[in-house]
Amino acid sequence: MQIPARRHPDFDQSLGYQYPSHLREAIGDLPSAPGVYVFHGEEGDLPLYIGKSVNLRSRVLSHLRNAEEASLLRQTRRISFIRTVGEIGALLLEASLIKQQQPLINKKLRRIKRLCSLRIVQGLPEVVYSNDLNFAAEPMLYGLFASRH
Repeated sequence: MQIPARRHPDFDQSLGYQYPSHLREAIGDLPSAPGVYVFHGEEGDLPLYIGKSVNLRSRVLSHLRNAEEASLLRQTRRISFIRTVGEIGALLLEASLIKQQQPLINKKLRRIKRLCSLRIVQGLPEVVYSNDLNFAAEPMLYGLFASRH
């Protein structure tokens, strides 16, 4: 019986994987402090991925050691970072940057939710949206809903 290639003792995927050498320079500037990091692509400094960590250096290095993320690393041309005071600051900044910059790989936080409410105008209900009105200052709104349905 033949052993499958992935279990064969001479086969080791990590031996065939090396991260791009142009990223080695970017790692030298990374601090061992909390913050947000961004993997930038080629076209117009497009953000590919935005992440956060309590230790930027070790988190980015973990991306570079992971062979499954080789596709992301091949597309990455530059790595930038923003230091924060702590973990909560990094979490909030990451969520904000993802919503603003819409990176290709972050999909969960990318969606901007638009809340709606009902307003009665001349006896008829109409749906109004949070990006059109200041819900805190608008009188006679009824309910707060995730969608018009």
